[in-house]
Amino acid sequence: RSPRPRRLLVRFALSGDTEHVDEVACEPEDVETSIAGNFRRGHAVIATRDLRVGGAVVVREGVLGSVLGPSNSDSQHRVTVSFSHREDGSRNRLNCVVNEIRLYLAGGLEIGARVQVLHAVVFGEGPSPVVPVGAHGTVVGPGA
Repeated sequence: RSPRPRRLLVRFALSGDTEHVDEVACEPEDVETSIAGNFRRGHAVIATRDLRVGGAVVVREGVLGSVLGPSNSDSQHRVTVSFSHREDGSRNRLNCVVNEIRLYLAGGLEIGARVQVLHAVVFGEGPSPVVPVGAHGTVVGPGA
């Protein structure tokens, strides 16, 4: 019996040039399946509108869900989501078009939102780097 391969050989267009590609051996935990809308497994999302199946509302706008992965039926345009509550009482997953969900961020903010510091924010290591009160920034995604 031959040993099972432990790594994946993945083709990347690293320079952005699709004519020049590099094949790289990767550990399975170093890569993941691409999901439409640049979502990732485990991302918290909310429904951007009432979601319907067969004309009936099954998930209300604003309901929280979790991204499970790309849709098996249309991985280029749909995302499989498990919502915390469904109107029909079902626990089934829903395959959502990318514009039917958005990333949920703490505080109800959205990516791209301009923010201002209300209380000094300490970050990093060393001699207490601080973002001072009044500093402006832009939300770029969920924090760790």
